[in-house]
Amino acid sequence: VAKTTDNERDLEIVRRLLKQINYFELNLSSEDKTDILFKTLIKSTNADWVVCHQYSNFLLNRGNYDAAINWIERAIKKNPKSATLKHTKGNIYYRQGMDLKLCGSEYEAEKKFDDARKFFALSRVGADPSEHGYVTHLDMLLKLIDSSGDECHKADLYSEGIHIYKEGFRSVSKDRFNLLTEKKFTRFRSDRGMIEYLVDKIETGLSRNKASVYAISFLADHYYSKDDYERSLEILELGRKINREG
Repeated sequence: VAKTTDNERDLEIVRRLLKQINYFELNLSSEDKTDILFKTLIKSTNADWVVCHQYSNFLLNRGNYDAAINWIERAIKKNPKSATLKHTKGNIYYRQGMDLKLCGSEYEAEKKFDDARKFFALSRVGADPSEHGYVTHLDMLLKLIDSSGDECHKADLYSEGIHIYKEGFRSVSKDRFNLLTEKKFTRFRSDRGMIEYLVDKIETGLSRNKASVYAISFLADHYYSKDDYERSLEILELGRKINREG
Protein backbone atom coordinates (compact mmCIF):
# COMPACT_ATOMS: atom_id res chain seq x y z
CA VAL A 1 0.00 0.00 0.00
CA ALA A 2 2.80 2.40 0.91
CA LYS A 3 4.28 1.92 -2.56
CA THR A 4 1.06 2.96 -4.30
CA THR A 5 1.55 5.98 -6.54
CA ASP A 6 -0.74 8.64 -7.96
CA ASN A 7 -0.62 7.21 -11.48
CA GLU A 8 -4.00 6.60 -13.12
CA ARG A 9 -4.06 2.80 -12.74
CA ASP A 10 -3.07 2.81 -9.07
CA LEU A 11 -5.52 5.60 -8.26
CA GLU A 12 -8.44 3.76 -9.85
CA ILE A 13 -7.74 0.63 -7.78
CA VAL A 14 -7.28 2.63 -4.58
CA ARG A 15 -10.41 4.73 -5.13
CA ARG A 16 -12.56 1.65 -5.70
CA LEU A 17 -11.11 -0.09 -2.65
CA LEU A 18 -11.82 2.82 -0.31
CA LYS A 19 -15.33 3.35 -1.69
CA GLN A 20 -16.09 -0.32 -0.98
CA ILE A 21 -14.70 -0.04 2.55
CA ASN A 22 -17.08 2.83 3.28
CA TYR A 23 -20.07 1.41 1.39
CA PHE A 24 -19.96 -1.91 3.21
CA GLU A 25 -18.54 -0.36 6.43
CA LEU A 26 -15.65 -2.78 6.35
CA ASN A 27 -12.77 -2.78 8.80
CA LEU A 28 -9.46 -4.56 9.05
CA SER A 29 -8.78 -6.32 12.35
CA SER A 30 -9.38 -2.95 14.05
CA GLU A 31 -10.59 0.55 13.19
CA ASP A 32 -7.12 1.84 13.99
CA LYS A 33 -5.62 -0.31 11.23
CA THR A 34 -8.26 0.88 8.77
CA ASP A 35 -7.45 4.45 9.76
CA ILE A 36 -3.76 3.76 9.12
CA LEU A 37 -4.67 2.33 5.69
CA PHE A 38 -6.42 5.59 4.73
CA LYS A 39 -3.57 7.76 5.99
CA THR A 40 -0.97 5.66 4.19
CA LEU A 41 -2.88 5.93 0.92
CA ILE A 42 -3.34 9.68 1.38
CA LYS A 43 0.42 10.02 1.65
CA SER A 44 1.30 7.67 -1.22
CA THR A 45 -1.26 9.21 -3.62
CA ASN A 46 -0.24 12.78 -2.80
CA ALA A 47 -3.60 13.43 -1.09
CA ASP A 48 -5.74 12.45 -4.07
CA TRP A 49 -9.11 14.20 -3.73
CA VAL A 50 -11.13 10.98 -3.93
CA VAL A 51 -8.98 9.39 -1.23
CA CYS A 52 -9.43 12.48 0.99
CA HIS A 53 -13.18 12.33 0.31
CA GLN A 54 -13.42 8.67 1.28
CA TYR A 55 -11.37 9.27 4.42
CA SER A 56 -13.80 12.05 5.33
CA ASN A 57 -16.71 9.60 4.89
CA PHE A 58 -14.88 7.05 7.03
CA LEU A 59 -14.50 9.62 9.82
CA LEU A 60 -18.11 10.79 9.42
CA ASN A 61 -19.41 7.25 9.90
CA ARG A 62 -17.55 7.17 13.19
CA GLY A 63 -18.88 10.52 14.41
CA ASN A 64 -15.53 12.30 14.13
CA TYR A 65 -17.08 15.43 12.62
CA ASP A 66 -14.25 17.94 13.00
CA ALA A 67 -11.74 15.63 11.33
CA ALA A 68 -14.28 14.76 8.63
CA ILE A 69 -14.70 18.47 7.85
CA ASN A 70 -10.93 18.91 7.71
CA TRP A 71 -10.51 16.15 5.12
CA ILE A 72 -13.48 17.13 2.98
CA GLU A 73 -12.11 20.67 2.86
CA ARG A 74 -8.79 19.27 1.63
CA ALA A 75 -10.66 17.32 -1.04
CA ILE A 76 -12.60 20.44 -2.08
CA LYS A 77 -9.35 22.40 -2.31
CA LYS A 78 -8.10 19.79 -4.81
CA ASN A 79 -11.40 19.67 -6.74
CA PRO A 80 -13.36 22.87 -6.01
CA LYS A 81 -15.99 22.29 -8.72
CA SER A 82 -17.19 18.94 -7.38
CA ALA A 83 -20.87 18.99 -6.36
CA THR A 84 -20.43 15.64 -4.63
CA LEU A 85 -17.79 17.04 -2.26
CA LYS A 86 -19.97 20.02 -1.35
CA HIS A 87 -22.89 17.67 -0.71
CA THR A 88 -20.71 15.57 1.60
CA LYS A 89 -19.68 18.67 3.53
CA GLY A 90 -23.35 19.57 3.96
CA ASN A 91 -24.09 16.03 5.11
CA ILE A 92 -21.36 16.24 7.77
CA TYR A 93 -22.89 19.44 9.18
CA TYR A 94 -26.36 17.85 9.06
CA ARG A 95 -25.23 14.75 10.99
CA GLN A 96 -23.30 16.87 13.49
CA GLY A 97 -26.34 19.09 13.98
CA MET A 98 -28.55 16.08 14.73
CA ASP A 99 -26.10 14.83 17.35
CA LEU A 100 -25.94 18.28 18.97
CA LYS A 101 -29.74 18.45 18.97
CA LEU A 102 -29.99 15.07 20.69
CA CYS A 103 -27.58 16.36 23.34
CA GLY A 104 -29.78 19.42 23.94
CA SER A 105 -27.47 21.96 22.30
CA GLU A 106 -30.24 23.56 20.22
CA TYR A 107 -28.44 26.80 19.34
CA GLU A 108 -25.27 25.06 18.16
CA ALA A 109 -27.37 22.50 16.29
CA GLU A 110 -29.22 25.23 14.38
CA LYS A 111 -25.91 26.75 13.29
CA LYS A 112 -24.85 23.38 11.88
CA PHE A 113 -28.18 22.97 10.08
CA ASP A 114 -27.71 26.39 8.49
CA ASP A 115 -24.22 25.34 7.37
CA ALA A 116 -25.72 22.16 5.94
CA ARG A 117 -28.31 24.18 4.02
CA LYS A 118 -25.55 26.32 2.54
CA PHE A 119 -23.53 23.40 1.21
CA PHE A 120 -26.56 21.45 0.00
CA ALA A 121 -27.48 24.57 -2.00
CA LEU A 122 -23.93 24.84 -3.37
CA SER A 123 -24.05 21.19 -4.42
CA ARG A 124 -27.17 21.94 -6.47
CA VAL A 125 -25.48 24.68 -8.50
CA GLY A 126 -24.63 23.66 -12.04
CA ALA A 127 -26.09 22.85 -15.41
CA ASP A 128 -26.99 19.25 -14.54
CA PRO A 129 -27.43 18.78 -10.78
CA SER A 130 -28.01 15.37 -9.23
CA GLU A 131 -30.88 14.70 -6.84
CA HIS A 132 -28.65 14.19 -3.79
CA GLY A 133 -28.43 17.86 -2.83
CA TYR A 134 -32.23 17.91 -2.76
CA VAL A 135 -32.85 14.53 -1.14
CA THR A 136 -30.52 14.98 1.83
CA HIS A 137 -31.83 18.50 2.43
CA LEU A 138 -35.41 17.18 2.44
CA ASP A 139 -34.43 14.28 4.70
CA MET A 140 -32.97 16.75 7.18
CA LEU A 141 -36.16 18.82 7.11
CA LEU A 142 -38.34 15.76 7.76
CA LYS A 143 -36.30 14.87 10.83
CA LEU A 144 -36.51 18.45 12.11
CA ILE A 145 -40.27 18.56 11.51
CA ASP A 146 -40.83 15.30 13.36
CA SER A 147 -38.76 16.46 16.31
CA SER A 148 -40.41 19.90 16.61
CA GLY A 149 -43.28 20.62 18.98
CA ASP A 150 -43.93 24.10 17.60
CA GLU A 151 -46.48 24.18 14.78
CA CYS A 152 -45.26 27.56 13.51
CA HIS A 153 -41.73 26.22 13.30
CA LYS A 154 -43.04 23.15 11.47
CA ALA A 155 -44.76 25.46 9.00
CA ASP A 156 -41.44 27.21 8.35
CA LEU A 157 -39.78 23.85 7.67
CA TYR A 158 -42.63 22.59 5.48
CA SER A 159 -42.49 25.82 3.44
CA GLU A 160 -38.77 25.31 2.92
CA GLY A 161 -39.32 21.67 1.97
CA ILE A 162 -42.05 22.48 -0.55
CA HIS A 163 -39.70 24.95 -2.24
CA ILE A 164 -36.81 22.45 -2.37
CA TYR A 165 -39.10 19.61 -3.48
CA LYS A 166 -40.51 21.60 -6.41
CA GLU A 167 -37.08 22.89 -7.38
CA GLY A 168 -35.76 19.33 -7.43
CA PHE A 169 -38.37 18.15 -9.91
CA ARG A 170 -37.76 21.21 -12.08
CA SER A 171 -33.98 20.96 -12.05
CA VAL A 172 -33.09 17.25 -12.06
CA SER A 173 -33.43 15.25 -15.27
CA LYS A 174 -36.24 12.69 -15.02
CA ASP A 175 -33.89 9.87 -16.00
CA ARG A 176 -31.82 10.65 -12.90
CA PHE A 177 -34.69 10.38 -10.41
CA ASN A 178 -34.20 7.64 -7.86
CA LEU A 179 -34.60 8.80 -4.27
CA LEU A 180 -36.55 12.01 -4.89
CA THR A 181 -39.67 10.01 -5.78
CA GLU A 182 -39.70 8.12 -2.45
CA LYS A 183 -43.06 8.17 -0.70
CA LYS A 184 -41.77 9.97 2.41
CA PHE A 185 -41.05 13.11 0.38
CA THR A 186 -44.66 13.39 -0.78
CA ARG A 187 -45.25 15.13 2.56
CA PHE A 188 -43.92 18.19 0.74
CA ARG A 189 -46.64 18.21 -1.89
CA SER A 190 -48.70 21.37 -1.56
CA ASP A 191 -52.22 19.91 -1.71
CA ARG A 192 -55.27 21.76 -0.40
CA GLY A 193 -54.94 20.46 3.15
CA MET A 194 -51.27 21.41 3.34
CA ILE A 195 -51.95 24.89 1.95
CA GLU A 196 -54.69 25.56 4.51
CA TYR A 197 -52.46 24.31 7.33
CA LEU A 198 -49.52 26.46 6.25
CA VAL A 199 -51.57 29.62 5.75
CA ASP A 200 -52.99 29.27 9.26
CA LYS A 201 -49.67 28.52 10.98
CA ILE A 202 -47.62 31.08 9.06
CA GLU A 203 -50.20 33.79 9.85
CA THR A 204 -49.91 32.79 13.52
CA GLY A 205 -46.14 33.00 13.29
CA LEU A 206 -46.33 36.43 11.70
CA SER A 207 -48.48 37.66 14.59
CA ARG A 208 -45.55 36.67 16.82
CA ASN A 209 -42.97 38.23 14.48
CA LYS A 210 -41.62 34.78 13.63
CA ALA A 211 -41.55 33.42 10.08
CA SER A 212 -38.80 32.14 7.82
CA VAL A 213 -38.02 33.57 4.40
CA TYR A 214 -39.52 30.42 2.85
CA ALA A 215 -42.73 30.80 4.89
CA ILE A 216 -43.05 34.46 3.91
CA SER A 217 -42.56 33.61 0.26
CA PHE A 218 -45.13 30.80 0.42
CA LEU A 219 -47.76 33.00 2.05
CA ALA A 220 -47.16 35.96 -0.27
CA ASP A 221 -47.45 33.65 -3.30
CA HIS A 222 -50.67 32.21 -1.87
CA TYR A 223 -52.35 35.60 -1.60
CA TYR A 224 -50.99 36.63 -4.98
CA SER A 225 -52.61 33.54 -6.54
CA LYS A 226 -55.89 34.64 -4.96
CA ASP A 227 -55.50 38.08 -6.57
CA ASP A 228 -55.14 39.63 -3.13
CA TYR A 229 -52.17 41.74 -4.19
CA GLU A 230 -52.44 44.16 -1.29
CA ARG A 231 -52.19 41.38 1.30
CA SER A 232 -49.35 39.77 -0.64
CA LEU A 233 -47.36 43.01 -0.48
CA GLU A 234 -48.17 43.37 3.23
CA ILE A 235 -46.78 39.88 3.87
CA LEU A 236 -43.58 40.68 1.99
CA GLU A 237 -43.12 43.90 3.96
CA LEU A 238 -43.70 42.09 7.25
CA GLY A 239 -41.22 39.45 6.16
CA ARG A 240 -38.57 42.04 5.37
CA LYS A 241 -39.03 43.60 8.79
CA ILE A 242 -38.93 40.30 10.67
CA ASN A 243 -35.86 38.96 8.91
CA ARG A 244 -34.06 42.32 9.00
CA GLU A 245 -34.55 42.53 12.77
CA GLY A 246 -33.54 38.90 13.26
